Amino acid sequence: MPKTFFATALMSESNSRRINQFHLSSETFARILFWGAWFLPTVLALMRSGGNGRAWESLLWSACICALLAILPRRLFRVAQYCSLLLTPALLWWIAYAALNGIGPGWQAALAATATSVNETKDALKLAIDAPYFVFFSLVCVASLVVSFYLYTTTLAMAATSAKTSEGLKLIFALALLPFAYSYIVSSLGAHLPIIFLSSDSSFSTIGSATRLVWEGVDQVLYGDILYAGHSRLPAKVSVHVKAPRLAMFVVGESVRAGGIGIEKIERGPWTKALNERVNNHLGVWLPTTCAGSNGTAVSVPMLITETEPSNYKQSATAPSVLAMLKAAGYKTAWISNQDTNVFSESGHDYYWTISRSAGVSDSYDEEMLPIASAFISPLRAQQNAMTTPYAMVLHMHGSHFSYQERYPVAEFAKEPENLSSDDLTELRYERSEEYSAKVIVKLAALLDSVDYPAFLVFSGDHGENLPSDHNGVLTHLGPRATIRDGTTTSFVLWNRAMQLSAAPDTLLRNVINQNMIAHVDIAKIFLTLSGFSNDAVTPAKQVTILAPVEVGAPAFTVNDCSLLKP
Repeated sequence: MPKTFFATALMSESNSRRINQFHLSSETFARILFWGAWFLPTVLALMRSGGNGRAWESLLWSACICALLAILPRRLFRVAQYCSLLLTPALLWWIAYAALNGIGPGWQAALAATATSVNETKDALKLAIDAPYFVFFSLVCVASLVVSFYLYTTTLAMAATSAKTSEGLKLIFALALLPFAYSYIVSSLGAHLPIIFLSSDSSFSTIGSATRLVWEGVDQVLYGDILYAGHSRLPAKVSVHVKAPRLAMFVVGESVRAGGIGIEKIERGPWTKALNERVNNHLGVWLPTTCAGSNGTAVSVPMLITETEPSNYKQSATAPSVLAMLKAAGYKTAWISNQDTNVFSESGHDYYWTISRSAGVSDSYDEEMLPIASAFISPLRAQQNAMTTPYAMVLHMHGSHFSYQERYPVAEFAKEPENLSSDDLTELRYERSEEYSAKVIVKLAALLDSVDYPAFLVFSGDHGENLPSDHNGVLTHLGPRATIRDGTTTSFVLWNRAMQLSAAPDTLLRNVINQNMIAHVDIAKIFLTLSGFSNDAVTPAKQVTILAPVEVGAPAFTVNDCSLLKP
């Protein structure tokens, strides 16, 4: 009996040790997997950053901040696991953004994501799936979270005799990591506090950028600095009243690079060539390279059409548009959009038409705005000799918004060459989307020619675009930094014979056309001046600035001189 008793006791003790060892190894593995799920996206971001990030510093700090979560006491760690599972869609969004842009999302990207539609989300998802490593990192990170949760669940079902000791060691380790966490979080918040050890840009880490997003969100809420809130716009107050008939068009393009439609592209296709011929016949002028108000549509368009400087960008949330100012001056006005309705809204106009509800809808080409615009100005054509009312419209084009191949009728272009690389195919499709935009503008110019009264069209892109051939580590636009490619755009003015005979364009634009670069606010000034608001030549802005970071890691809402933009 004693032998049996001792044998049983030894076996029991041995089994207990095995259980505890299994318990500890399962718990450790669960924590390692949890750490990896939040750390691995940093590796992806740095792989796709094109050298924009400080690799070793970013890896070190991301590893430390993720480890801080992975070694939390058991109950807090369990809470962190539950939160992580709930935040899986946000993690996948972060991975997608990093795969496309080589950095984690900032505040503007977060706002754009919350304001987007299902269709645009699908388009963005297609881009992400095609991006290198997105699917691999997504599967690995999600699987790590799920397996970590499962292993830790089995661990909690067992009682470990070394629990207290284990928790004590974890607490000591957590305290040891606090200096790292402090330094990292201070860097994330951008606070002017002493920073311990080496600092790194938090935007390359999931936890770091999340900290920054929360901080910026609190700042936006506390100080009322949210551009996308449903503000009611102030009434337009003007001191002029235009009684003579006139036609004014303000055309806002999408993702048009500087020089993307112009003399540099004259050999691209018949429509760009036709625009150049019109300018050569003194029925238009190419304006200097234009610095966009921002490299994101939702910020740049409100500033553009409210004549708002980047330094005063908050005012664009409530300021009346240039179209509202024309309405107050006696114009009949129309808002015609083939773009996202969330970008800008304003009441009080005579005519509204929105073809698509989102920038991701692909079944409406910009040409569909033409019969709408033509119908709106039909009274101006029908009463050529008796008309006294001026007409004005804003047309917001779909332009070259990604996915490029969905922005133009593919059948109108030659078959895509076979064996093109993915990058070359992207470049080809972008060029075709711009050529199609040129076609739409040529047809809008024909509407100018259809009236006998002075008529003009002002065109400006909302911002530019980054392409693979730029080799700058940034894709499309609204990336980790504004570049010279997505921070500048194309602008020009077209007019009809009646406007040419008045000599108004030459007189009013003489101070603008010789500038090296002009600002978005100058485009709004040009539109108002040609509409009859002033007889004086347009004076260009003294400072040409953009509301966007020009360096990786800088705050989103930073006003910078456009001369600081880099390729």
